[in-house]
Amino acid sequence: MRNLVIAAASAFAVAALATPGLAGGHRLNIQTGLWEETVTSRLTGPPPIPPAELARLTPQQRAMMTARVQAALGAPHRFQVCATEANMAEAFKSDSSCTVKVASSSPTGAKLHEECGGPGERGVADIALQAPNPRTVNAVGHGALARDGMSMSAETTIHARWLAPACGKVR
Repeated sequence: MRNLVIAAASAFAVAALATPGLAGGHRLNIQTGLWEETVTSRLTGPPPIPPAELARLTPQQRAMMTARVQAALGAPHRFQVCATEANMAEAFKSDSSCTVKVASSSPTGAKLHEECGGPGERGVADIALQAPNPRTVNAVGHGALARDGMSMSAETTIHARWLAPACGKVR
């Protein structure tokens, strides 16, 4: 199952660029190629870790792990992604564990709702994307993950800017 909250920075960031084939056939009007993304996430609540794993940790280790995860996601992260027609065609497709619903879409923006579930866990995310021009994408997302009686929520913002038509070694 896709982890909507813990992996929000990378998965959500790629999704911000890769949003074709939305309702009504609209695709964000963005250029393919190399993009730089700045992603910031803020977590609320402890990471929902399976009880067996938590049982192995001391209270101090649990507190330290939670603090590290929240600090790591709270700081802006900058990385590069390659937006191709092929990977954009796969973005936001429902699969056996996740369902994606498009609330609205146009060449300059989209609003999506994603729900994922599996044994003992459930995740939801609402994502708003804006592409004011073909070389800029901004996104804001709100997500929550519940597993084994624990829950965590995340707020993620992304600013992406196009760098070049060729991706080089970035995939």
